[in-house]
Amino acid sequence: MRRYKPAYYKARRHILSQDTIDYRNDLQSKIDNFIQKMTDPTTNVQIPSRLTANEQQEYRQLLAEKAGLANFYIIEKDDTGKVIRFEVKQPGTDAYRMAEELSAWNNFLKSTIKYESNYTKYNADL
Repeated sequence: MRRYKPAYYKARRHILSQDTIDYRNDLQSKIDNFIQKMTDPTTNVQIPSRLTANEQQEYRQLLAEKAGLANFYIIEKDDTGKVIRFEVKQPGTDAYRMAEELSAWNNFLKSTIKYESNYTKYNADL
């Protein structure tokens, strides 16, 4: 079953290269594994303390890496949030190409997806 209209998939194939899609999906798969591990099966609540300290650190790094894929800058922070490295991704590198593609993809999504809120239905379901 398709989740989106055909135009979405056509644009995705046109804007994103297969290695960008694969890399992003691989990151998301790793993130999902951590989410599954820390989610309580009875309440469906994420409890980060169910991860070891190393797993929590790796999970945060994966989230930061995914968030930075579409960024033209490399920003690394220490555990306190202080920036320890800041540089521009070099044109011609895979990281720069992925940032270009994902930025174009994000712009496409922002310009085409319209969200409609149905507060009456939302409030009725509460």
